[in-house]
Amino acid sequence: MMATVIRTSTTSVPKLPPWFLAYEIRIDPKPFARGSFATVHRGVRGSDKKVVVKCFLVDGADVDEQTRQNIEAEMNLWHQFDHPNVVKLLGASHMSTPPFIVCEDATNGDLRSVLARSEANKLQQWKLLFQAALGLEYIHKKSVVHGVLKLNNVLVGVEGQAKLSDLGLSAVRTSAILSETTP
Repeated sequence: MMATVIRTSTTSVPKLPPWFLAYEIRIDPKPFARGSFATVHRGVRGSDKKVVVKCFLVDGADVDEQTRQNIEAEMNLWHQFDHPNVVKLLGASHMSTPPFIVCEDATNGDLRSVLARSEANKLQQWKLLFQAALGLEYIHKKSVVHGVLKLNNVLVGVEGQAKLSDLGLSAVRTSAILSETTP
């Protein structure tokens, strides 16, 4: 019996990353947006914190190891970002099926929608584009290239601040697509 205890005590358990979230988010089952690699849902974390949850679209019951590693690498990077013009990552789970990420809710929507809403909003376009450029400058200083920068990936928060979103998730998408098409 003692040999069994000693043997088990030397077993290493992988350490969870600091951004890991278990299922502690209440998610609206109906997505408010759908992209080529994720569905986007409103959610609530804790008692009242409104969040956005992106659930990756993956076929099959399990996520392959390469996709899981890509998600983990991207989340390790994104979790380090702290800038008013970059959407804040609140957490993620690369172990769940489907994998998901949780980030702050930029409740005014994407820049394309905000600018289309009214002429008054169009007067803010240069300010918002400048703020997006500040976010881009920040991630470039961290040696990160956005990869999919477009109006839909610049969100406007409740306080009217432009925020870059979908940072680097193209690598996750590419991995998921390759795993679906590779025999």
